[in-house]
Amino acid sequence: MALMGMAFSVITPAMGSILSHYMALGVANPTYISTMYCITMVPVTLITGVILNTGKVNYRFFAILGNVMMLIFGCLPALIPDPSYGFMLVCRALMGVGLGFVTPLGNAVILNCYEGKKQSMYMGLATTFMNLGGIAFQNIGSVLNTMGGANGYHLCFWGYAFCLVGVIGSFLIPEPKKFQAAAPAAAAGDAPKIKEKMGIIPIILGVFLFIFNLMDFPIMMYAGTMLHVSGAEALAGICLTFFTIGGMISGAIFGATFKVIKRFIIGVGWIICGLGVLI
Repeated sequence: MALMGMAFSVITPAMGSILSHYMALGVANPTYISTMYCITMVPVTLITGVILNTGKVNYRFFAILGNVMMLIFGCLPALIPDPSYGFMLVCRALMGVGLGFVTPLGNAVILNCYEGKKQSMYMGLATTFMNLGGIAFQNIGSVLNTMGGANGYHLCFWGYAFCLVGVIGSFLIPEPKKFQAAAPAAAAGDAPKIKEKMGIIPIILGVFLFIFNLMDFPIMMYAGTMLHVSGAEALAGICLTFFTIGGMISGAIFGATFKVIKRFIIGVGWIICGLGVLI
């Protein structure tokens, strides 16, 4: 599931071509094609997390549904000869719904199936695989955009065919022990009711992370756009890949690093990001 976490980035290397095409048709702000998925993904992710916490729906259901939606609505614009701007937005919104189903699953399975050192190790591996998926999606999009020439933006949507890997992998997801243990108890009417309160610190950290992503992720879109303007479309995927390579490396060493610095790992990560921006 982590491998599919950056599926939205398929069209990022082609954003320059997309902007040129739709601005020529009189569309005022075609950048919404890149960001529309967020509008649906964020609320769906929150709702999915709440539903999973009830134990009434298993993880595999959301995994299959989410990956199938990304596969269908991700590739759909490539099947239409000249998709309209409105059609593109609808497809991106529905693709975001699918991504919203998939996004919380990786960490949810790890947190509910593993404990202690294994948990931190697998969390790091999940980050690594998410960035590996990002590298794959971005390079597939870049190659297809280059192959398509002037119509490359249209061809790059076939990159969502990579979500077929996620569909196949969905059938292999283990159901958490908590869910399996709760099922018989719920059937007998003895399901324990446990309410856990979230402290203020996680909420504050979540807000800071939200603001950080608002400032950070648009860099990926504008990098592809600037390279298109400068005539270096083929380099867009390579440039964006370095972003995900950094995430892959940090994910690989996350487990070992977390053992040493514990809760300070978030602050250290933000400091390193800040140094990268300054440089």
